[in-house]
Order: sequence, then structure tokens, then C-alpha cells
Amino acid sequence: MESPVVRHLQIEADIVAEDDGRFVGRLADAYALRRRPLCLCRPMGVPMYVARIGRGFIVKRMPRTGKDHHPHCPSFESADTLFRPGTALRLPVGSKTSGRPTAIDVKVRFSRGPIATSAGAIAHRHDCRTNSGMRLSLLALLHLLWQASGLVEWTGHWIGKRRWWHVHRYLVEATRRVSIEGEMLSERVLIPEPFKVEDKTAIKARRSGTIARLLRDGSKQRMLLIGEVKAFRGVAEGHEIVVRHMPDVRLPLGNDQLRRLQRRFSPALGLWHSERGLHLIAIATVEAAAAGALRVVEIAVMTVTEHWLPVADLHELQLVTKLARYRGKMVKVLSFDGSGTQPMATVTLPDARPLPWALYLVPADANTDFDSAIAQSILSHPDRRAWIWRPADGDMPPLPYDGVRRASVDGEDD
Repeated sequence: MESPVVRHLQIEADIVAEDDGRFVGRLADAYALRRRPLCLCRPMGVPMYVARIGRGFIVKRMPRTGKDHHPHCPSFESADTLFRPGTALRLPVGSKTSGRPTAIDVKVRFSRGPIATSAGAIAHRHDCRTNSGMRLSLLALLHLLWQASGLVEWTGHWIGKRRWWHVHRYLVEATRRVSIEGEMLSERVLIPEPFKVEDKTAIKARRSGTIARLLRDGSKQRMLLIGEVKAFRGVAEGHEIVVRHMPDVRLPLGNDQLRRLQRRFSPALGLWHSERGLHLIAIATVEAAAAGALRVVEIAVMTVTEHWLPVADLHELQLVTKLARYRGKMVKVLSFDGSGTQPMATVTLPDARPLPWALYLVPADANTDFDSAIAQSILSHPDRRAWIWRPADGDMPPLPYDGVRRASVDGEDD
């Protein structure tokens, strides 16, 4: 599996890496002395600053300096404005050793209805000074965690190297960087471990311990479950969801719940059923039912490719699948709770030279206002190039591979 880039900082005369045991202490020193660390992704260094979150410290990039970092640096951010305003939340880079949540705190009601994020989450991206919070759907929370896990990024170097073991690991790490009104999200989420027959007893014991938290404060306690759907199965009482890596756990789903799911997520379900090799990811609030079983309260689903990259329809699948064979870095942009009425890049190619690419897919029902908005977006960002595909007009145009090296995959031709 791909290894994340380890950031190196210069703090005064000392150079320290994020995975160094001294890292947290040096951040504390820099904070106390009001020193600006230099990110050494560039030869001359890029100034950053240290912020205090609770009892911990994190290093953050200075405003509007994302483009100054090297494209492989975690602080590089060339495509901030390609996202719909107020939707593309991103977790800041924090200490891997502090074990504390970073700048995003999520206020979650584990019940029917939306999930509201605090103003602190918005302030991270936009320097807002407001007390009003955004409201995110359950699917948008899954988008947030997928992006925070780095699972929206891909390069052809990683073909065959991303499996559920890695997805589980990165999602778990992301939940440790989000808090729910002071409580770590990792304390209220169940993400199935990769199942191994030889370890099934230990895995089941750990999962039972997690589920037992539902019973700590009575039957009204709820938590999140994130996993891959193996099947929807009819049973005498209605239906149930079979989740991969949890072969001994069934999630009952009432007929009304199933109808709502099919109506709300028809495109994702249809894509999953029609295309081989895709995965269907579910995020659900669950509560304790009779005899220690689980019951689904609310559920959302997302279709991902064989490389675990989210796709919303056949055209996105076609684009992402073709790009996945190339060695340059690609980033799949997520919509969160965007309405789709404003243009947003589907994919970005941040490593392309001489300038990054923003790849747009125009919906079949887009009007002239949508086209005008794309044109305005392109004109207002001369630091990147734009590629546009209008599926209603025909096949995909040639992809912009200049500056993006192709991976060697089966000798395929374009």
C-alpha cells in the first residue's frame, strides 16, 4: 500500500519529522516561543504556524499558501476553489502521536435527521468568524471521512495495492481526528476489521466489545457503522443487510426503510448492480435491538471503484477508471451536500505540468447558466487548466495526459 508522505519541519535550527518522537514537543516549543516552522517540502522552506487544540498542538499552513508547497506535500492545495463553497471540508494535518482530535468537531445526533458540523469546521477552510454551523447529511459525513482518509487520491503506482485492510486502517485513523462534542468519533463508530478465519474469535470479541457500548447507557444509545455491503437479502420479517467482514452479523431493514433507500440512492444502487468490480459502502446509525442484535435507524450508501474511489454514475466511472491507469496523482472531488447547480470539478490532476488540470463533467440536464458558470470559473483561475466532457454531446474527448506518466497496465491503448 502507498505510504503517506512524512512531513519534515525546520523549527529554528532543528529539523524534525512528523513520525519522530520529539515532534509534539518541538511543536509545543514553537508555540510557546511564537516561532514559525518551515515545511521542507521546498528547498527554501514554506512558513507554517502552530495552533493549540485542547492540550495538543497541530501544524497548519498559512492562509493562501497551499500552492507554495510541493504537490506531494500534505499541505499542497491547488484546487481549493474548485469545490462548491462551504461543502469541501478537510481535516487539517495534525500530530500522529498526540492521539487528540484536531480542528474539526462534529455535533452528531445519532437519530433520524441531518448531522450538523460546528463552525470550527468551516473556519478551517474559510477563516470564518461565525457561530452558525453547516448541516451535513449522513452521506456527507461519509464523504468527509473518505476525504480525510486520503481515499480520494490515487496514482497508477498503487494498482493492486489498496484493499479493505487499508481502507479500514485509514478510516479508523480519520475517526480519531474528529470529535463529537468532545468525544472521539472513534468511540462511537464500528468499522469491520478485515476478516481472517484464523483470527475470527479475537475479531468477534473486539467487535462485541464495540457493540456493547450501545448498551452502556440503555437501549437509546446509538452509534455509526461504516462497512461494505455484501448483499441485501430477503427474510421472513422483511430484509437484512449483509456486511462484508461481519459474516455473523445481520442488520434488519424494514420494508419502508428499504423503499426509502432505493428511492434516495437509486443511482448508486443501480451502478453497483450493473457494473462488476464495484463496492457499495454503507454508513448507518444503528441501535441495540432485542437479544443484543443491531437495528438500522438511518442509512446512506456510496458506490466506489475497485480502487475504492467514489463514483456517482457511469460517466464518472468511465473517467476515473481510465485515469486510474496513469502514474500522475489524481484526486476525486466529492460533492458533500452540494446541490449540483454550480460547476465543480469531478477530478483534479495536481501533478500535471506546467499547470494542474481540473476535469469537469457537465450533467445532461445542465442549462446555459451552468456553462456560463464553468467558463467564469476557468477564466478566474489562470493557474490551472480545464478539461470538459459533455456526455450529452458524445464520447469522452481525449484526456489531458501531458505531464502525467502512464502506468504499465496490460499494454492497453487509448
